[in-house]
Amino acid sequence: MINKLVTLFSVIILVSCFTNTSKNKPLPEYYMIKNIDSINN
Repeated sequence: MINKLVTLFSVIILVSCFTNTSKNKPLPEYYMIKNIDSINN
């Protein structure tokens, strides 16, 4: 389970880096972190 989360997280960060270079928007992983935090809490 932890390995899946780590791989998913790294993929999200990579994707957000690519999208961030093309568009200036808030980082998607920031919202993902908030979502994961809310799910854990």
